[in-house]
Amino acid sequence: MISADYASSKNITREKRLEKKRVAERLRYQRIKNDPEKYSQQREKEKKKYKRKKEKGTIKTVNQMTPRENLKARKIWREKAKQQRRR
Repeated sequence: MISADYASSKNITREKRLEKKRVAERLRYQRIKNDPEKYSQQREKEKKKYKRKKEKGTIKTVNQMTPRENLKARKIWREKAKQQRRR
């Protein structure tokens, strides 16, 4: 049987690992943004990825949504915009 102390320490190390990974990812994106060549390549990759998702159907465009889905999406967008402005 696993003790509570062991489980909590395991979670802490997992959280530290995830935080370290997030920081490394932020630094990687900063390096990409500082280099115009790499930045343009990254943007092209993201555009292709978005197009693939649209073709596959995992992403719906606004004109493909039902009115109810559209309202729900707009509500989420408003909330996210508020959060972004607060930062």
